[in-house]
Amino acid sequence: QQYFHTSTYSVEVRTLNGNKDLFVFLDSGNATFGKRQTEWLKELLQRNKEYRHIVVTTHTSLFRTTYNYSTTPAANMPQDEAYALFDLLDRNNVDLFVMGHFHYREEHQIGNVRYVMTNNLNDTEETPTYLVVSCGDNIDYKYEYLTGDFHISD
Repeated sequence: QQYFHTSTYSVEVRTLNGNKDLFVFLDSGNATFGKRQTEWLKELLQRNKEYRHIVVTTHTSLFRTTYNYSTTPAANMPQDEAYALFDLLDRNNVDLFVMGHFHYREEHQIGNVRYVMTNNLNDTEETPTYLVVSCGDNIDYKYEYLTGDFHISD
């Protein structure tokens, strides 16, 4: 919050050839987006349809995983909120939704939206990875292994 003054924000990237990509960062620290943030997202996505690619990211996973049996079918988030979000993202041409929380890789496709859950980037992992997203004619992503001498502090 020191630099952005909010935990919910968007960044528009314009390429040299005039393309625009939108990156949206949501706050799910309380395992919900809430009405105010959801309305902001809806207005943002519906305001401008000229984006080549749209990527949304947050912490909390929208899915129950096979690795964490204590969650509800829509993860920690209220089910109706998660299902409404699936619909909103698909109707507004979001390409990629990146999330974490469970510290395990998992991928889902709902409609035209690709949902990617990342694993943890932790120096206790034998082979820690991070996700690299590339926007060109297509949107691509891959996991890169963290190599060399490194230490990630708490």
